[in-house]
Amino acid sequence: MIRKLVIIILALGLTPLVFGQGMGMTQSFADLDTDDSGTLSKEELAKVIPEERVDRAFSRWDADENGEISEEEFDNRPPPPGMGG
Repeated sequence: MIRKLVIIILALGLTPLVFGQGMGMTQSFADLDTDDSGTLSKEELAKVIPEERVDRAFSRWDADENGEISEEEFDNRPPPPGMGG
């Protein structure tokens, strides 16, 4: 049942809506880095994901805990909870 649901979600292109809720999963790092600093801030992340999820996503993605998400951290971010993360 779950496998069929995942196949339908993928086939219909609903992945960002179901799993990402606009979490930048379909956007490149460069698109999210609106100030061209080479890192993502909480403010930039808040433009693409619901505000109530920013702190949790940021803490999961900011591996070195320096208050910014590098492109490497973004590329290696863990999957959303329940999706193998």
